[in-house]
This record gives sequence, C-alpha cells and structure tokens, in this order.
Amino acid sequence: MPALLSSLIKAPAGDLAGALAAGGDRSRACLREWLAGVPDHRSVMGRWHPLEFVLALAICAFTAAGHDSPAAAAEWAAGCSQRTLAVLGGRRDPWAQRIRAPTRRECEQRRAARAGPDPPGLLGQVAADGKTVRGAVRPDGSQVHLLSVFDVATGCVRAQREIDAKTNEIPELAPVIAHLDLIGQMVTLDALHTQTETARHLVEDKHAHYLMIIKANQPTLLESAVRALAGPDADYTGASWADEGKGHGRRERRAIRTAPADGIDWPHATQILRIRRDSGPTRGPWTHKEIAYGITSLPADLAGPRHLAFYARNHWAIENREHYVRDKTWSEDLQRVRTGNQPNAYAAIRNLVTGAFRRAGFANIAHARRYYGRDDQRILALYGYA
Repeated sequence: MPALLSSLIKAPAGDLAGALAAGGDRSRACLREWLAGVPDHRSVMGRWHPLEFVLALAICAFTAAGHDSPAAAAEWAAGCSQRTLAVLGGRRDPWAQRIRAPTRRECEQRRAARAGPDPPGLLGQVAADGKTVRGAVRPDGSQVHLLSVFDVATGCVRAQREIDAKTNEIPELAPVIAHLDLIGQMVTLDALHTQTETARHLVEDKHAHYLMIIKANQPTLLESAVRALAGPDADYTGASWADEGKGHGRRERRAIRTAPADGIDWPHATQILRIRRDSGPTRGPWTHKEIAYGITSLPADLAGPRHLAFYARNHWAIENREHYVRDKTWSEDLQRVRTGNQPNAYAAIRNLVTGAFRRAGFANIAHARRYYGRDDQRILALYGYA
C-alpha cells in the first residue's frame, strides 16, 4: 500500500481534488460516490484493489491521528475489521475467503540492525547529554534544559534532571547519576563534560569508566592528544582499526588509532584516541573529513581500538534514539508547557513511554504509537494492566 499510495501522487493533480470538490453542497453524499469519479491511472497488470477502495482507506486512515503517511495508512488498513473493509468497497479473495487490505503489514516489531557483530567483552554503556526544550520558555526568557542519562543497550533513559537557568550541565552530572549503579560500566560524554572533577568522580566515587571527547575547551589536553597521535598510519599497526559502510545514498569510512596516555595529566587516564570519519557519495571521491580526539580510563587490555570506536560511535545513540525521537515523534520542541516542574515531568513521561515501546521490541517509535493507539486493550497490556 505505501507504494500504491505514492504512485497516486503522480496522477494529474486536479483529478482527486476535482472529484472531491464535485460534491458541492452534497454534504450527505457517500464518499464512495465521489471517489468513484477519480480516473484510475494505474497499470492494468497486477491491479487487484479498486482505486476508490484504496483512496477510501487512505482518507479514513489519515482521519485517525498519527496515520498521515503511506506507511501509517497501510498499518491502519491492516488493523481494519472485515466489515469495515467491506463497507469501504474491498474485494473478497476467493482463495482466502477474506477481504484483503492493500497490505497485511502490521506494525513491525524488530530491533534496530547493526552493521556487524559487536566486539566481544563490551561493558554496559550509558551516554550523558543535554537537550533544550525550545518551546518551553520561562518567564525570565530562559529555556528549559534537561540533562539525560541514556542506556545504549536498552534505548531507555535511566535518569533526567532539569538544569536551572543560573547554572549549566557540568555541575549537574553528579546529582543526576547519584542514584544510578554504574559500577564497571562505561560512561560516554561529549566535550562539555570533559572535566577533571567529572573524570575523578566517575572512577573514584561511581567505580565506572569514562570516555570523553576532547575539544578546544581543554586546550592543553587537546594539544597533548594531537601531538601524541600524530604520524602516519604505519606507526599504529596493532593500535588502530577501521571499517566502511554504505547507506542512505552515501558511504562512510571510520578509522581509529590509540596510544597510551603516558605523561598526560588527567585523572585515571590510560588511553587517548583519534577518530577520523571520511564520507562522500556512494560512488566517487571522499568529500568530507572530520577528526575527533578522546580520552578514556579503560586500559588497553579491556578495550582495544575496535571497542573504543564502538563506544564513541554509540554515544550518539542518545541523539538519534532519544533527542531525535522526542523532537520528531513527540514534537517536544513545539510544547509550550513551562510552569514549575511540568516540562521535566512531561519529558519523563515521554521517556517512559519510549522505553516501554523499546522493551516491547519496537525500533520505530512512531509505528509503535500508532499500533497501540488503535486499541486501548493493547495499551493496558503494554503496562501490565491486562
């Protein structure tokens, strides 16, 4: 059905609009009568469903909240009863003795696929990062900012804290992880949190490991890392790793080299690393290069270059699987709730629901919302009420 609906977009623009408008003041006329007047530009080969049936399903699906795309309309149609399909003009399959919707595709329950097998011996990983709720503006003009701690393996937020307008994320990391058991886990942080006290606290107080990105906010540390990791690739045999992948019309190559953190004055540092990312079109030369540096407390016998590359890359799961979902699926930046603790509370509810969907096996949160939105009994079962 997604392909079928998409093909209808190529039909002359006035056909569908004209047919719908032709009803004039006949507000009581059946939708089917109007849709029957839409010319069918599809190829005769392989045509099974009447055009007015496909259009009726699409219109009804788009009427239901959250089903305003071809894929979502297909999901809605798959959940329709035989009676609804019959009323909308569906044809009965003589072999199955049932009316088939344009697709039987249900809301898929699948895990996100990885490019390859994970390296053995990985530690549990949490990523910490902040996000501004742009629509929630306080009376003083400041915006609500939330610091989250995200479990990479489960896709769930383990902790969240609203940052007061008079401070920033740096001193708030310790309070937000105070109740978390992080013993033996890897905590990944962006450059803002690359601070000596944070490194000390994670290792000495929380008994965890860290991987921090180094940028210009720590100029001495950055200079030391750049100097220690300079030179040709041949100098890093056995202390480097690289892979290459394709997707979404582009290709990407990621390479990492590591070195001991000897002589670098940083709490509990054992290794430094340099990550290079080259990207470009599927065919042709590389068009973009990016280099990032990092530092970690994990010794080389527990984390080789491939492990560190995995940790660094998966830190961005907090952006892709939490922040992006809250922005695009939940439209969080459009929310204007700002009173008291409400922005934090509503974000916590979104995090809880997203985590519940992921534990139920859904990789696509928008699909999960539509799936559960079609039946309140499913929602009750999701949370153990039924």
